[in-house]
Amino acid sequence: WTSLFQRKLGVAVGVMTGETTADARLLANPGVILATPEAWDNLSRRWKKRRDVREVDLFVADDLHMVGSSQRPVYEIVVSRMRFISSSTGRPRILGLGTSVANGEDLAGWIGASKQGCVLNFHPSVRPNRLE
Repeated sequence: WTSLFQRKLGVAVGVMTGETTADARLLANPGVILATPEAWDNLSRRWKKRRDVREVDLFVADDLHMVGSSQRPVYEIVVSRMRFISSSTGRPRILGLGTSVANGEDLAGWIGASKQGCVLNFHPSVRPNRLE
């Protein structure tokens, strides 16, 4: 990610480690920040007291197809919290990514993508690699 964003586009890239002080410092510098759901959960829990969390402009929720699996309960909490922050403050915009899912409209509603044309849910037949 560093080569793509930082070297080519000049956008700072940081990776959250789960260490609260270091992660808070990282968040103070605008750019692209990569985080596991657990690291972001730890930092965003006290979002009302953390201005930098409230000022995130874009939150990308990758692997939305994992919602509902026993492996990702923290992920669902984090996405729900970011949706709540978005509805309370007007930011961030939330972009959800995932493989083809049967309940794409439901997931879109959950992250706040209610406008028509905001959801692109492709049929599994258009995938370059077939799902088994």
